[in-house]
Amino acid sequence: MKKLILIFFFPIITFSQTWKYSSGGNEFDGKYKSCSVQGKGSEYPYNNPRLAINKFEKDNNINFYIDKAGYFQERANTSVKWVFNNEKGVIYSTDNFSFSNDGKTIFFKEFSSPKSSDRIIYYEFLEKLKKASKVSVRISDKYGSNDLSFSLRGSTKAINYVISQEFLNEKIKLIQRLKENKKILAAKQKELEIVEEELKTKRLNKLLGILKIEKLSELSLEGLEWEIEDDLNISRIKSEEIDSILLKPAEDLGELTSRRFEEYGYVDVYYVYKNGVEEKIYGTWQVEMDAPIFQRLKKNTDRIKSIISKYKIEPLKDKIFREILFYNKYSELELNQVENVSIIMSNYVHPYFRNMKIIIHLNNNQKVKMESSIMSLYITKRKLKSIGGKDSVEF
Repeated sequence: MKKLILIFFFPIITFSQTWKYSSGGNEFDGKYKSCSVQGKGSEYPYNNPRLAINKFEKDNNINFYIDKAGYFQERANTSVKWVFNNEKGVIYSTDNFSFSNDGKTIFFKEFSSPKSSDRIIYYEFLEKLKKASKVSVRISDKYGSNDLSFSLRGSTKAINYVISQEFLNEKIKLIQRLKENKKILAAKQKELEIVEEELKTKRLNKLLGILKIEKLSELSLEGLEWEIEDDLNISRIKSEEIDSILLKPAEDLGELTSRRFEEYGYVDVYYVYKNGVEEKIYGTWQVEMDAPIFQRLKKNTDRIKSIISKYKIEPLKDKIFREILFYNKYSELELNQVENVSIIMSNYVHPYFRNMKIIIHLNNNQKVKMESSIMSLYITKRKLKSIGGKDSVEF
C-alpha cells in the first residue's frame, strides 16, 4: 500500500461544484492523479468527510479511501456499509479494509452484496460511483457511528480522469473471468464431492450389508456403522482401498478355545483391503447365536478333525487340533486354507517322545510349521508305529 499522500488541490479542470481532480508527482512515488469529493457527516467534528481516489503511474497502484470521518483503529469492530440512491434497499458491506498509521483514513479493497456471494473488487465498485448520483456510508465501531453522504454528480468525469475507462474495463473483465473460473472450479469440486459421497455411501452400504448377513447384534451393528462411517470420512484413500469386512471369533487371552465366542457370540471385526491386508476395528462386537460364523467355523473345524483323524490316538488328535486353532487365532491363517496336516515326532528319551512338529499344508502350496511339546501324551515308539509313524520322519 502506497503511503497516503494528502493533496492540496489546485484543480486543473473542474466539473460540477463537488468533485475535484488533479495530477502531481514527486521523486519518491512518481506521477499520480487524484480525485475527491467532500461530503457531509452526522458526527461533529467529523462532519466534513472526504471520499477520494488516487492512482500512481509507476505501478498502477490505486488507493480508494475515506478520510476526515473519524479516528479508526484495529480491534474496534469497525463496520462500513454503503447504499447507492439508484439501488434502493441494497446495502453493500466492506469486507477488506485497512487504516492509515494515524488512524484518520480508511482504505477499501473488497465489498459484498446481499444479492450475491461473490466479492466485489474496488474496480467494480468504482463503476457504481459513476452510475448513481448519491452514496450514503455508515462507518461504525464499538465507540459509535458516523453517517456520511457524498454527491456523485460529476464523479464519472473525475474518476475517468484518474483511471481511464479502458483500464477499468480491462480490470473488470479480468475479475469477471477469474470469478467465472472460480465458479467452474467450485462446480467441478461440488460434482467431485457428490461422486465421492455416493461412493462412500456405496462402500458403507456394502460393508453394512455384509455385517447384516453375518447377523451382528442390533447394538453392535449400530456401533460399527458409526465407526465405519467415521473411518470413511477420515481418509478418502483408505476408504477406496477397503474391499470387504471379516469376522473372527473374539480372542480370550489365556484360553485355547474362545468361550466368549462360543457362549456369547463375541467376535473381532476386520477391514479387508484390496491387497489382502486385514485391519482390526477395535471395539466389543457381538453376533446372534445363529450367525453364519458358527456354521462356517463348525464346517472348517469338522474338516480339520477329519484330516487329522488318521492319527487315531485321541489325546494326540486333540493336541494337534488345539494347536491349529490356537495358531489360527493369533495369525493370519484361515482354517479354510488348510489342505492337509502332517507331523514329525522327535527327541525320543526312553520311553517317550518329547517334541512334535506340526506341518500345516495350505491350498496355495505354502506350509506353516509349529513346534509343540508332547511329553504329557506319553507317546512311545510302539504307539507311534501303531499309527504309521517313525522317529523323526514326517507322516
